[in-house]
Amino acid sequence: MPIHDIYSNREERLRKGSQDIYTYDELPKKLRVQIVHILNDVIGKDKEVGRYWAEDGFKHIHDILKREYGVFYISNAKDASDRGHILTAILDDSDVNKVLSIVEESLRYAEEYIVPTYEDDYIHLRYRNNVDYNLSLSEAVDDLNKRFKESTVGYQYEGSNIIRIDSTYIHSEIVLPTINLLNNQIFVGANSEYLAAHKHYREDEIKNA
Repeated sequence: MPIHDIYSNREERLRKGSQDIYTYDELPKKLRVQIVHILNDVIGKDKEVGRYWAEDGFKHIHDILKREYGVFYISNAKDASDRGHILTAILDDSDVNKVLSIVEESLRYAEEYIVPTYEDDYIHLRYRNNVDYNLSLSEAVDDLNKRFKESTVGYQYEGSNIIRIDSTYIHSEIVLPTINLLNNQIFVGANSEYLAAHKHYREDEIKNA
């Protein structure tokens, strides 16, 4: 099995950011629950007992993460299934990077095995015929990124990777310098207006922003 460059490994290589209005080292419980719903909806559940298309998906994801972390299980889930371990880790693990790695590998699986690459794609037809799932990959990614923004958690899923928002050019070269400049006491009024505008943006109130 090839080595996967999971989020935890890449994050250790990133340059540390400066002061920010986003949080990076904590995932609220509400967000964790929302992520569980998203992954359940995009990977889905098998329609018939004895058929394991969706459960094989969770096993594939779990196998990658177990190998990368050097463990036999990624959680202490009471539900000993692969799905149970993955979802329990998302809900309970205190290591934010580990949780984000799980989310990233889950969406990568959906990209590789669920999204059709051409008409009558066998893999996609297999899923459509054997699995009940409620979200397309694009819908799941949009939902996830919206939930990150709503929770003021500074990550998003773009180009098959979880990224920190401050690792993108615009955020690091424009947004953060602006925030740091406005922290000066002489700009207290402008700072208040800027943060209010950013709050509107996070809530998709573009006109108000």
